[in-house]
Amino acid sequence: MLLSGGSLCLNANEKYPSALSSQKDLRRLASLFIPAIFLSAIYFSVRLEIENYWNQLYDSSFLKMNDYEQYFNSDLLEFKTIWVLNYTLLFTALLSFINIMKLKSRTLGLFNLAVNAIAILVFLGQGLYALSELRDSFLEGTMAAYYQIGTFHIGIRYVSFVFVAITLLACYRYIRQKFMNLDLKMSFELLLHLTLLWIASSELINLMELAGSYRSD
Repeated sequence: MLLSGGSLCLNANEKYPSALSSQKDLRRLASLFIPAIFLSAIYFSVRLEIENYWNQLYDSSFLKMNDYEQYFNSDLLEFKTIWVLNYTLLFTALLSFINIMKLKSRTLGLFNLAVNAIAILVFLGQGLYALSELRDSFLEGTMAAYYQIGTFHIGIRYVSFVFVAITLLACYRYIRQKFMNLDLKMSFELLLHLTLLWIASSELINLMELAGSYRSD
């Protein structure tokens, strides 16, 4: 009786949490960390393959004209940056749609929304810069004698815009879900307008550069 009474007192006392509650906490943590580790493993394994592919192309592009004249196709590094970003946008968007249609996890949804927004913002900074570098390489044509420089240097920007649009759609679908139980309409509109304005400005510069190049020709 004394032992059983003592154990009940310990279980009721917050200073001495029961083993059962500790097990529940561990299960809760495991339910969060195990899927996170699994998703991270999938994401980074594919990302590393993409990076290795472009790195190998870059290494194989080495040209030695003489002891003082050596070249690498630096455009391949810009393509690597863009495709890593495209893959990241696609991965986060697919995860969003899976959670919306099947899992309906609010915790995953909050994390996913944050990652979606970060991926879009990184693309607006790093991605658009890489696209501008490819455009400049196409217009200047200084390395065209050694490497293939074609219209995809320009066209890839519109492929990337599709991935951005899909990720924005995933964000829009998220904020309309009942299981999310939060109002992020203003935050989404801010992200949407910022993205549209940034991309429109970049596209205006792109068209002006292309038009100026063709006039000079």
